[in-house]
Amino acid sequence: MTQKLTYSQLEQKVTELESTLENYGHREAILKAQKDFLKRILDILPVGVGLSQNRTMLWHNHAMTKMLGYIPEELSGKNACMIYPDDYEYDRVTEALRELLKDDEIIEIETKWVRKDGSIFDCLARFTIFEAHPKSPVILVTAEDITDKKKLRYELNRLGEAIYYTSDIVIITDPNGNITYINPAFERITGYSSDEVLGQNPRILKSGKHDEQFYRDLWNTISNGKTWHGQFINKKKDGTLYNEEATISPVFSPKGEIVAYVGVKRDVTEKIKLQAELHHAQKMESIGMLAGGVAHDFNNILQSIYGYTQLLLLEKPPEDPDMDRLNSIEKATQRAIELARQILTFSRKAESQKRPINLNQEIKLTSKLLKRTIPKMIDMEFHLEKDLGFINADPIQMQQVIMNLCTNARDAMPDGGKIVFETKNVILDDEYCKTHSGAEPGSYVLLSVSDTGHGIDQKTFEHIFEPFYTTKDKGTGLGLAVVYGIVKEHGGIITCNSEPGSGTTFKLYFPTIKTEDEATTYTQEPKALPYGTETILLVDDEPSLLDICTFILTRAGYKVIQASDGSSALEIYRKKKDEISLIILDLIMPGIGGKQCLKKLLETNPEAKVIIVTGYSADESPGELLQLGARGFLQKPYEMNQIAQVVREVLDEK
Repeated sequence: MTQKLTYSQLEQKVTELESTLENYGHREAILKAQKDFLKRILDILPVGVGLSQNRTMLWHNHAMTKMLGYIPEELSGKNACMIYPDDYEYDRVTEALRELLKDDEIIEIETKWVRKDGSIFDCLARFTIFEAHPKSPVILVTAEDITDKKKLRYELNRLGEAIYYTSDIVIITDPNGNITYINPAFERITGYSSDEVLGQNPRILKSGKHDEQFYRDLWNTISNGKTWHGQFINKKKDGTLYNEEATISPVFSPKGEIVAYVGVKRDVTEKIKLQAELHHAQKMESIGMLAGGVAHDFNNILQSIYGYTQLLLLEKPPEDPDMDRLNSIEKATQRAIELARQILTFSRKAESQKRPINLNQEIKLTSKLLKRTIPKMIDMEFHLEKDLGFINADPIQMQQVIMNLCTNARDAMPDGGKIVFETKNVILDDEYCKTHSGAEPGSYVLLSVSDTGHGIDQKTFEHIFEPFYTTKDKGTGLGLAVVYGIVKEHGGIITCNSEPGSGTTFKLYFPTIKTEDEATTYTQEPKALPYGTETILLVDDEPSLLDICTFILTRAGYKVIQASDGSSALEIYRKKKDEISLIILDLIMPGIGGKQCLKKLLETNPEAKVIIVTGYSADESPGELLQLGARGFLQKPYEMNQIAQVVREVLDEK
């Protein structure tokens, strides 16, 4: 077994040997002894060492033979090519040795060697001339198995590249919290370069949105060896605030001491914004469902009030003293009906009369009306794109949107100001749509309405689209809620930017259409009030509405059969279907609802003529009900001549 010696022991033995040999005066013996002793020294080194001449292996130390898996006798005198896995590696090293012979320097090269058992490993070999014979020098090679080191280096390189190219911020500090490393994501997101932050404390990002206790808790957590998870509101170099999700962890030495801290942080500003938009959209959807449900009951009540008022107006002579009171009731009811329609518009349950329109024309038309209602100290400015795309929209509702926005702007400028209208053709890309809930990439028409008013504070801003929310002394608080409902019903997007003292800008995006074929519309030309003699089955669960509608229809000459629910309506129709020419069917009823009743009526008679009447439909639009087989649709509350008109049109259909 080879004896291991310390460096001082080796030095002492070399000195003793040289002194002994010099005393004898044998120079050749001294050189030989020095070589032998040098080989003994090399033999105890942990690094593989070998000698070769003319590509023939002469001698190897213990570490070399162990590395290759041979005994010394199996290597000595053999061609060096036996330790290379293929000719490519052997030729590559041979070419390097030729350069060595020219320059007489140390050459270092990474190559691959093969062990006796056939396994291949990565090797770092260094070659130098050991004895400079003119024709055939002896080459000294030292070798180290770097397979594990190379693997570790590869993994470290991969880790380094991952940190370098990741979109998340990676920041490393020393135990005192001073920055020692940042990746490019830090520079890109914060705006600071590495030269500006290395050696600095991360507090350069402080925004002032967290108190000192927040930072003390963070530092106490990580300095006690624990990982901290949380969110920051930080400030970029340009002063912009942004939100971060962060994980900060201590790094320990083998002795268990904290030697560094690593923070991995993600910019979640857009994510939080999108979550807020989604939450707002869900809240508005819930409020819309509630509003639509209220509108249903509201419309039934209004139908009774409106119907009875109209009946009384018909029965009383013009000189009757009650006529003025009845007219006042009728006008008040009409205002309530308009309010109910606004609620339905907000909840997106009111059917739009859509057709291809140019939004510029609607702005110009509405601006003429606005000039009569907007004070003269408010100027109106227009920047309208000439070749504006067409949108599929209800022109009345578009005018209502413009009027509501301008009314809002007017109230924000009591001392005068300016309203600016702007239209553009725009393309919304994937990046924009990712940060705006409900948006789909594509071509849109942008309508921007800006004012120079007092702006909106943050507390109010969070509620501007909610129905019945208002900061004014008068009004219903439905103006912007209706705008929101109309935009969403048209498949559009609405955004608002405002700060106190800096005015307000609403941006509305409506998807464009390429041809008129993409548009849908449900329009009917009004006709003179008709009469008839047919038999009509009237189905409604509200007794007062049955009475009012029966009175209207009988005055128009029709015979009316009443049914208070879907089951009795089906039973009556099965018995008298040959007699009944038309069914007027309420959509929302207990038991068998209007939709199910419609299906069963059509199963009994596919040619049955059915008019659907409702104050609100949570699931079906009029177009969908017509596709199911209904011949007509009436929205409560309706006027006397309106129901007579629709009844006559459906009866006269071929």
